Amino acid sequence: MASEAQQVSDEMARRARQNIDVIVARLVSEGYRFDSNDDKQAPVVRAPEPGRR
Repeated sequence: MASEAQQVSDEMARRARQNIDVIVARLVSEGYRFDSNDDKQAPVVRAPEPGRR
């Protein structure tokens, strides 16, 4: 049962990441610029997917 719950959780996280990637791509294509909100306004680099480097 714990294995099934972990699989469901992993799939939900994968789908959430995918949805966020779509939103970020759409915002960037419209000219939105992400920064770290530290007054430097340096662009933020996208983090790699977990398990991939």
